[in-house]
Amino acid sequence: MLDDVGSIVAPDRSAKGFEDISQGRATWPWAWYASRGDDVSVRRLMQRTATSSADEHRAIMETLALAVGEYGRECAHTHLAQTIAHLEPFANAATLEALRTEIARLEASYG
Repeated sequence: MLDDVGSIVAPDRSAKGFEDISQGRATWPWAWYASRGDDVSVRRLMQRTATSSADEHRAIMETLALAVGEYGRECAHTHLAQTIAHLEPFANAATLEALRTEIARLEASYG
């Protein structure tokens, strides 16, 4: 999740996002866009991806970033926080703190 959202929102990772879009890869941003958008808008954006130029692919990436970038970050954060909560009965405090620190580092590194 963090990798996929970072590739559309972080300028230093945009080459990955561009590659995903130009290759028509299924990524989390597409899933989030489909779950939040209306069918017509989703279909139109997907059709633009299939028949467009490099400049259009960049525009599509920007559209996805605006539509689901923050939502994607929130989804990833929530999922990771829930995972930590599920581990609490099985791990000691130092291990949990180390995991929280690493997750915070990962969230920051992916933009």
